Amino acid sequence: CGTIEIIGNASLLEQYQLCTVIEGHLRIQLIDDYNPTWPLLGLPNLTQVTGYVLLYRLSYLRTFRHLLPRLAVIRGDNLFHGHSLVVFGNIFLREVGLTNMTNILKGSVRIEKNWSLCPGPEATWSRLTSPSYVNVIQ
Repeated sequence: CGTIEIIGNASLLEQYQLCTVIEGHLRIQLIDDYNPTWPLLGLPNLTQVTGYVLLYRLSYLRTFRHLLPRLAVIRGDNLFHGHSLVVFGNIFLREVGLTNMTNILKGSVRIEKNWSLCPGPEATWSRLTSPSYVNVIQ
């Protein structure tokens, strides 16, 4: 699949459920409505993104465990302001839940303004990224 941008409507994820690799970036943002089918939506086969992943203001999600259950590698060929993974402003998020993540090859991690989230120790995220990048974890 090419770049995927889902803005304002979680149901649009359905058309991308067979994607295993995204050649480009993944942006899922500004979904403020309560959608009882969130646990059924996601990218269950996605294992790699060549660009960055931005998860911004997904108000009712408590975890990304079901959204990106197999995501393992973010290559960072193109970055979002120097970051490969951005998790920002998800007010009900309780856990990141990217349990299969093994590598972020280029760029840093930015996890910020997720008021219900304890993102874990910085060392957890530093193991995924190169030491030449500074992660922002709040």
